[in-house]
Amino acid sequence: MLLISMTIIIDGDPQKLKAFKEKVKEEAYFDDFLNSNDDVLFIESPARVGVEYELEPYEEWYVDFIEKYYPEMEKAGMQEIEISINVFYAEQCNFSIFNRDKMMRLGKYPIAYPVSVYRTKMEELEEIKSLRQ
Repeated sequence: MLLISMTIIIDGDPQKLKAFKEKVKEEAYFDDFLNSNDDVLFIESPARVGVEYELEPYEEWYVDFIEKYYPEMEKAGMQEIEISINVFYAEQCNFSIFNRDKMMRLGKYPIAYPVSVYRTKMEELEEIKSLRQ
């Protein structure tokens, strides 16, 4: 089994990022670090975790979100943006993130894509998968 967790990470002014968060109409999971006046906003798809062979809608949520809200993120004083990608696997680790079409769509924006890969026990994978909504 292979699971992928992605997070949009936006650095910027805490007050402006809070205002941006209020403008988001899509269902999303927000990490509430902004409540501590941090200058980083963490955004995840409502699904929270993507499962191998079922990644298409999970990835599409991120592409659609960036396309729709990138101008608002700029207005909110965004200084940096990345899509942090965590890959969890138990046996073999082969994966692809974003097909050609999605990469072309995202290529319009200056986004970093840090990737971390974790060999994980099957029990831990099941626990991570349970985050999926």
